[in-house]
Amino acid sequence: MSETISAHFDGTVIVPDVPLGLPPGRRLRVRIETVEPESYPLTEIAHLATDMGVSDLADRHEQYAQPGPKD
Repeated sequence: MSETISAHFDGTVIVPDVPLGLPPGRRLRVRIETVEPESYPLTEIAHLATDMGVSDLADRHEQYAQPGPKD
């Protein structure tokens, strides 16, 4: 049987992120593959932010989102 699981290292032991359903004492072969931590979604959005040079965009965002002449 082969299965891929997510786990974390608590400084002493490797702890599975979900219960494995294995009997106690079961021998296993473990392959360690480090993964990058998932980023917070709002951090990713912040990387996409662009200064549009509009000082009142937050106050008048609905007006700027509509096509047509601006006052």
